[in-house]
Amino acid sequence: MEFPSNPKSPMLRQRGGALSTSKIPEELCHEILLRSPVKSVLKCKSVCKSWFFMISNPSFAKFHLQRNKTSNSSNNIRLLLGTGADLHSISYDSLVSSLSSESEEIEDSAVIRMPYPFRLDISRVALFGSCDGLVFLWLLDNADCFCPPENDVGYYTGCCGCRKDFLCIWNPATREYKKIPQSPDIDLHYSICICMNGVAYDGKNDDYKLVIGICCLKTDLTGQVQIFSLRSNSWLTIHTHYLFTYSNGPECGVLVNGNLHWLAKGECGLCIVYLDNISDLPPFKEIQLPIVPKLEFITAGVLEEGCLCVLADNGDSGLARVEVWEMQVYGVRESWIKRYAIANKTITTSFTNIGSSWKIMWSFRHGKIVFLDSFRAVLYDPKHGTAMEQYLDNLADFKSEVDFIESLVSLDSGTYWGQND
Repeated sequence: MEFPSNPKSPMLRQRGGALSTSKIPEELCHEILLRSPVKSVLKCKSVCKSWFFMISNPSFAKFHLQRNKTSNSSNNIRLLLGTGADLHSISYDSLVSSLSSESEEIEDSAVIRMPYPFRLDISRVALFGSCDGLVFLWLLDNADCFCPPENDVGYYTGCCGCRKDFLCIWNPATREYKKIPQSPDIDLHYSICICMNGVAYDGKNDDYKLVIGICCLKTDLTGQVQIFSLRSNSWLTIHTHYLFTYSNGPECGVLVNGNLHWLAKGECGLCIVYLDNISDLPPFKEIQLPIVPKLEFITAGVLEEGCLCVLADNGDSGLARVEVWEMQVYGVRESWIKRYAIANKTITTSFTNIGSSWKIMWSFRHGKIVFLDSFRAVLYDPKHGTAMEQYLDNLADFKSEVDFIESLVSLDSGTYWGQND
């Protein structure tokens, strides 16, 4: 079904005459719509003109999004996986149900193959982050080219210039998208190394910021960070001295307190670097990690209370070598605590394997954690120390992943996937 974007749509005129909403108080309509799922709300735009304008109001989209966020329901959050040129999504409720069953694979009915802009024109898609229902995509061109789209350790690279790769921001729920203009300072068509990425909301300026870090292939140093402003439709180049290539592949920023966070190496060693959306300068600031001898930090994440955390390996060949450290007071180094020590062999035996890329993808209110490796999902219950795994064979070998929440947030682009299909 195509959602009408014009209040003069024949669908609106026809249904507006067939159904009267004048007897329903506007405040009650507003409250009902705020409590409704995104897909239902989009369909309600066709009921009458007053509902169309109410739902199209940016403030309504913000209230609806905030309500979905505060509900903290895992059913509102979906896991999106990039597998070659395909995108697949599954709700965390469905994933946990599958993990809790004895099935060896996730049921095909629980997995949705997601159509997206320019699908027929590209050979591979990379997920570069998600925020407020908006998904940041790198679309790799389908031109005849023998240059590899990624190197041996998983970094996405450009090529010799024969491809025409580009960036895109997309709302899967509304199908609205915006093709991002080429940065004047980098050329995605040529050999570069994307080592960090992400997207975040800048509440101070009511703007969304898209972030990519470009690493020098020879020295493996981050030469520059590119930040695209959706509001101004322009790029900003920032030079840094941080090494964001610490993990096995491009590091997608973790959203905590409205800021994007990455593990990185700075002048004083390993730390967490975040993009500060409140202060103008310096744009990047540091959060110091806990001081623990022989502890190797793997990746950053977020736990169910919205607390920043890090996944770590203490190097012990015995039990409980995998640890989850939580920062209880944001920005205060002394507030780091060891939240979990994981001894379950399902996790510990493959944690340090070559090619593994363990990440904390979702954390539930009851404490259970969904870990994601390069080929499987694991549900860990810290209360009982149990772990249930699910191989993702039917989703192929995914190379990128993000969480996203369905939303009504508009890109103000006026372009919708499938509009002319």
